[in-house]
Amino acid sequence: MPAGSRAIHHLMVMLSDADTGKPVESGMVAVKIGSPDGTEAAPKRLVGMQGHLGVTLALDSPGIWHFLIAAKLAVGKVHKYHGHHVIE
Repeated sequence: MPAGSRAIHHLMVMLSDADTGKPVESGMVAVKIGSPDGTEAAPKRLVGMQGHLGVTLALDSPGIWHFLIAAKLAVGKVHKYHGHHVIE
């Protein structure tokens, strides 16, 4: 990207039923993002998009970005996932 451009990323989460393999599109999914400088942004809610949930993010600094994703499904159980992505 040219110098000064904002880096735009799209985070996609796809949940599926363990028994049927069909997509789960009900419930609420949110992500907390930790930037390379150690600050943590307020949670962002993911929205339904053709079989997955997603959100557009600006990851505009090099380093390790952390993602804490929490999904509260219709049955009431909360599932959590922690991952990271490196921007060089």
